[in-house]
Parts: sequence; C-alpha cells; structure tokens
Amino acid sequence: MRSSTAVAVAAVVWTVEPCAPPAVVRRCPRCDAPRPFHTTDRFRVNGNGRRLDLWLIYSCSVCSATWNLTVARRVAPEALGADLVRYERNDAALARAVAFDGAVLAAAGVRPATVDWTIAGDPPCLPAVINIRCGWGPAPRLDAVLARGLGISRSAVSRLSLDVDKRTLRRPVVDGQSVAVGPP
Repeated sequence: MRSSTAVAVAAVVWTVEPCAPPAVVRRCPRCDAPRPFHTTDRFRVNGNGRRLDLWLIYSCSVCSATWNLTVARRVAPEALGADLVRYERNDAALARAVAFDGAVLAAAGVRPATVDWTIAGDPPCLPAVINIRCGWGPAPRLDAVLARGLGISRSAVSRLSLDVDKRTLRRPVVDGQSVAVGPP
C-alpha cells in the first residue's frame, strides 16, 4: 500500500492598486519642453447651444501651466445622463476613471507616465495560486508584481516554478490573472 502525501496549495488574492492616476507626458508651452502633467481632478464643462464639451484639467508639474484633456465634444446633455452632474461637481472617482482611460489618452496623443502602485494582500507560503486583480491601466508587468508581492528580485522570480512562460512574465498583468507559484 502506497501512501500519498498531498501538498496543500494556498490560494491568495492580490489587488494591485495605483497610488495616484498616471501623469501624462506632453510638451509644456510655458516650459517649452516635455513635462509630466498631473490631473487636477477638476473638469471643465462648456455649453455651445444644445451641445456640451467636456475636458479634464491637467497641470504641469514644473510651472503649473494647465492643459485640458478632451473627454467629449459636442455631446447632447441627455446622452450624459446622471454623469453630467458628476462632471459639474468635479467628482473625484469620475476624474480618476477618465485619467486611466487609455482610449481618451490615445485620442489626445499623449502617453501616460509610469504609475507607482501597491499590492493589497498577504504574501503566500509556497506553493500557492495567486489570483491578481488589476482593474486599471497601464498595468505593471507580471514579473514586477510577483517580485514585489513575494519580496524577491525579478531575476529570482524567473527561477521559481511557475505555470506561465517567460514571455508572459514580461507582459502587463491582466485583471483576474492566476499564476501557480512553487519553490525553485
């Protein structure tokens, strides 16, 4: 009779949260150089007849010059519904959502700067299955998330027993991604 020993695999959930919305890098007209612009969490709403224009206001990190990121142009107030009041009241959650919207940033021709982020969740005992929640972009690379969460270097992450290949480690985290991690 053979005895089988089962190894318990812990399941851990990590939530990757940004510390602040991403700055966008663009040429500052006052500094006459590429500079990071940070969101002020304030909107500008302008009416033109029966149509509205919406912008999220950014500020240069060096000289405080402002720049308006176009959110919507010539939109009917009815199309915005309850969000119109949120724009008018400078809703912080809405400003954060717009600041992370890759389509809006791409339409404006700006690129987001890197975002500092933290991990909420306990470090696992190996072996473990790590479920990663990251509902924002631009998301950090998977190897960086594993390194920070496990408290090891990124090169040490590549030596672990993982159920993903090396190319996946170099890609951004996908919301809901699971990784089985074992000792080297």
